[in-house]
Amino acid sequence: MNCAEFERQLMIDPACSESAFLSHWQNCMRCKPEADKVWHMNQQIKKLLAVDVPPRLSSRIIAEQKKRRKRPIRRLF
Repeated sequence: MNCAEFERQLMIDPACSESAFLSHWQNCMRCKPEADKVWHMNQQIKKLLAVDVPPRLSSRIIAEQKKRRKRPIRRLF
């Protein structure tokens, strides 16, 4: 894998586990610092997105949708 292919794959999937990708990451001193940055950013994003879903959220959404369907449609004009 050359640097251009590595950079492309890094932007697509920084968690890629292909052997050529991992080998390039470990052995290319040009790409390694940028890959490390991208990987760490990806880890931070994963942490930020890991939120607990409130209890019974889906049932509350479904109940609200059912209520809205029963309401008459108001015409603004």
